[in-house]
Amino acid sequence: MVTMGKMCKVVLCLCMAVLSWGGAAAEIGHNMNNISRSMLEEVTDVMDMVEVIYSEPVITPKYVAELQFDMRAMGPLYNSTHIIIDAIADKQAYPEGIVSVSDGHLYVAPLKDEWRTLLAHYAGPVAFIVVAVLLIVILPLTGLFWCCCYWCRARRRRRPFDRKYDACLKGVLAIILIALLTLFLFGVVCAFATESQVETGAAGLSQSLDAGINDTQEFLNATQAHARWLLVNNFNELKIKLNSMLYGIGVTASVKLGEFSRAVSVTTLNKMVQQLDEVQANLRTVHVLTAQLRLKADHLNTGLRKVKNQLLQTLAKCDQPKCRALQDKYKIGQLDTEIQYSQMPDVTELLGNVTALLDSDIKGEVAAGQQVFSDIQRGIQRSVDEHVPDVAEGIEALGRQLGAVADDITWLAGNASARLDAARAPAAAPARLHARWGPQNMTAELGEAVARKLEQYMARLERGARLDVGRCGPLSRAFNASRDAACRAALQPAQGYWLALAWCVLLFAPLLAASARLARLYLHVDAYPGPLVEAEYLYDAYADRDNVPLANAYKAEKRSGREARDGREAREPREPREPRE
Repeated sequence: MVTMGKMCKVVLCLCMAVLSWGGAAAEIGHNMNNISRSMLEEVTDVMDMVEVIYSEPVITPKYVAELQFDMRAMGPLYNSTHIIIDAIADKQAYPEGIVSVSDGHLYVAPLKDEWRTLLAHYAGPVAFIVVAVLLIVILPLTGLFWCCCYWCRARRRRRPFDRKYDACLKGVLAIILIALLTLFLFGVVCAFATESQVETGAAGLSQSLDAGINDTQEFLNATQAHARWLLVNNFNELKIKLNSMLYGIGVTASVKLGEFSRAVSVTTLNKMVQQLDEVQANLRTVHVLTAQLRLKADHLNTGLRKVKNQLLQTLAKCDQPKCRALQDKYKIGQLDTEIQYSQMPDVTELLGNVTALLDSDIKGEVAAGQQVFSDIQRGIQRSVDEHVPDVAEGIEALGRQLGAVADDITWLAGNASARLDAARAPAAAPARLHARWGPQNMTAELGEAVARKLEQYMARLERGARLDVGRCGPLSRAFNASRDAACRAALQPAQGYWLALAWCVLLFAPLLAASARLARLYLHVDAYPGPLVEAEYLYDAYADRDNVPLANAYKAEKRSGREARDGREAREPREPREPRE
């Protein structure tokens, strides 16, 4: 009975498989034109799902250039130098039209034709230079002549007393002298301070230049390292993914083809069909065993009826309580000895169906269908194997080109963005494969998928070249530090130094004039004698000689005053004058 149950299950599964094979065969025949398209779309989607995770470079350059500059309270002076220079010279280095660029060549206009324009443009600096040269020449000569004239006038007899307004003039000149001297000392202090800053800036210029050079080298090294990482390391990561995808595309296509064409069901059906001979033999065995079983069942039924009758007769003759109890307990009179032959499986029809399937050569048809799918898979794999080396060679060629670009960047330490466009052409090579339905069309789709991966990589290269590689911030910082070391720390103090010297030179002439005038005033020994003394002396003088002509009045006054003073000095010794407070 157990064997009969297993055989029934096998037969039922076989029937279901036959029905499924008929439906699947009809569906495959109906949708065969859509299998390739759907398979290509799915394979392309699978390839697009392959994500390349690019590693990021770890580059930590150390920049040491600084932009700090301490003006030491000389900021107003340095700012005023720019105002003076802008007032003297034009901000434009050369006039319009003197220098021109055409077709990448530099042209300079002839100086003999443009000398008027150049003279007008540089009139301010030329005038300043001429004035400076004249001052350099004239100031020493002027000082020499002034000294000579002063010493020549030193022997002249001067009046020994102050005039009426000399005291006020002394105060005014003293204030002017103090103001001029203060301004002059301010210029001297500025000259010393700026000279110290010039020395400090000149001493630190070499260090700033060294720091700028080191930062530039760090920047170039970081740039070429970043570019090499993008062009070589990231491309190797992409190449590994593409190679694994290319060499595994045959298996992927076979799997997708099996999913869309139900090749797994065909394979299973083929295995089951190959077992139909065994199933037929088993069904025949079941049929023979069923006939024997029915014969044995008839003999068993006859024997059971005889045993039942004998048992009932024996129990009827027995008067013992145990006999009655046994009859009541097991109800022997109600025992059914009839065997239900309808519950036994009839495999005649199944055996006929299996025989009909075998006679219709179903094994050959199923095997031929499986062979078709196997041929398709082998054709896909063969086509992939034929074109994968070309794609891999294109990838290798692109890698060599990118490696050459990285070598050029390393050698020149320049920008790789201009070379990325030249490397785009090999990326389009896989997309130009011939297109045809079937495996060749899938190869073209594969080339397009690989081209998309390469385009994504090229987009990463372009984005890295534009945004990450060669960021000019550190280089600009190094340049600004070197420029500030040369211009702000050295040139600005030098400009302030010459401005302070010019300030002192301009104040030197009025300072000497005020000092000389004030010195002449302080050479007068006596103070102003006053109007009363002069009035009495003149009245007494003219009382004796009323006929003195008016033309000689001033000379007589001077002579009388000197005689009177000489007489007093002879009679009385002169007391030393007390210093004025």
